[in-house]
Amino acid sequence: MYTFKDGDIHAYKTQARTITLIKGNSSVLYPFYTSSGLNSNSKETWFPWMGYLSFPAGEFTKGEVYMVKPVNWTVSKEAVDILHKYMVDKAFEYFIRERSDNAILKLIEEEFGFRDAIMFENGADDEEVIGFIKEHYQQVADSFIRRMGNDEALAISCSLGGGEWAKYPEMREEIMRANSTAKFIKPIESITYTENPIREMSEKEQNELIAFKGIACEGKVKRSHAEMATHMEGLILQESQRYVSSYFIQEKKDFPATEQVNDLVQVTHARELRDKYVGCVSNLIQMERRKEEANQPNDGMNPH
Repeated sequence: MYTFKDGDIHAYKTQARTITLIKGNSSVLYPFYTSSGLNSNSKETWFPWMGYLSFPAGEFTKGEVYMVKPVNWTVSKEAVDILHKYMVDKAFEYFIRERSDNAILKLIEEEFGFRDAIMFENGADDEEVIGFIKEHYQQVADSFIRRMGNDEALAISCSLGGGEWAKYPEMREEIMRANSTAKFIKPIESITYTENPIREMSEKEQNELIAFKGIACEGKVKRSHAEMATHMEGLILQESQRYVSSYFIQEKKDFPATEQVNDLVQVTHARELRDKYVGCVSNLIQMERRKEEANQPNDGMNPH
């Protein structure tokens, strides 16, 4: 394995998701993907995942496997408060003032009917509708927080930008400066995107059940799901070869808690300082040796 610049990220575009692997400042290797927004309501936001696919909630009969996301979340209160300030409070205040977000207006229409939606859009206040809107923003923010998993993954997503970070640039700035997340921010210089789809299949071939053995599950799976799972798991494993790390989430099958990465980043920082010190001492010793060699007498020998 070899280490390459952490600031240069290589992302792969598949038919399912755009995925990548990033080494955190704690040395943990995090698989990441861009959200479609269908479930998270945070389209184009980078979220962490486990680097493998499995049956949803133990459901084997449909022959489908999906990306596994972090189960537990340990995002710090400081970061949660910042996220709520922008994604709930400020977002809610802005919508009530402008009433111009078509997606929210559509939700109101679906919940309360066309008449109430039009009246609200035109300035009528209804406590039930207002409560519904506030609850919607709360749910989006809470989903965002749960999907991030820990402070380091949140900081990496913030470093990557896009999605909710592009929508709330001041929120991004605050997370970059916050005590709980600043140490995990990555100086990402560029993201290189590569189109990397799986082969095309007929509908019959897509739905054909075949034997599948992935990193986290095995069983009879639709061919389209099996080939995509193998492809995505392989890309993450391939990217891991670029790094040196003792904590690869795909391999460990465990997502680290914030407390754990806080400890790891301190160890990593101490190791880097030690390596720099050893390197400086080695350079000084070599310089002194070269000086001594240059000042050595030639024992009176004359080449002429």
